[in-house]
Amino acid sequence: MKSGLSYSKNEFNQVLGILDESIGRVEEAIKFTLKTVVGGKAVAHAKSYGNFTDRTGNLRSSIGYVLAKDGDIIDVGGFESISGPEGNNGEGISEGKKYAEELGKSSGSGYTLIIVAGMNYAEYVEAKGYNVLTETESYLVSQINDVIDRILKQAGFKK
Repeated sequence: MKSGLSYSKNEFNQVLGILDESIGRVEEAIKFTLKTVVGGKAVAHAKSYGNFTDRTGNLRSSIGYVLAKDGDIIDVGGFESISGPEGNNGEGISEGKKYAEELGKSSGSGYTLIIVAGMNYAEYVEAKGYNVLTETESYLVSQINDVIDRILKQAGFKK
């Protein structure tokens, strides 16, 4: 005797609807986690642990993040006005956002979170031995690994 299962088009569409809704919730959780938990903390870390003198406030103000998916920008954040003794920091915010958006648009497939210091002299400051983003890179990697481990444990893949 042969056996098989059969589903109506309506039942199949209901299943697809449930799957689409679940995928949507997972994607929203990913975006929230990358923006708030990982991106926001990494930017705060970079601004707090940068051991350089920011005379104008531009360099710290240019530190922020971009979150993109498949080269489409989802969110740009973390760019805040930080005053220095010799400036008004307006250039830092605009340069940081501009640079973040350029990188976000040229990102590859999937989700991409990029932390930037958008002033053109950020690399020079790092080369002089000061921390702008270098220490934040290892912090960011540890944060992402912690989030991935927590998600895998909650999903039952790790103990």
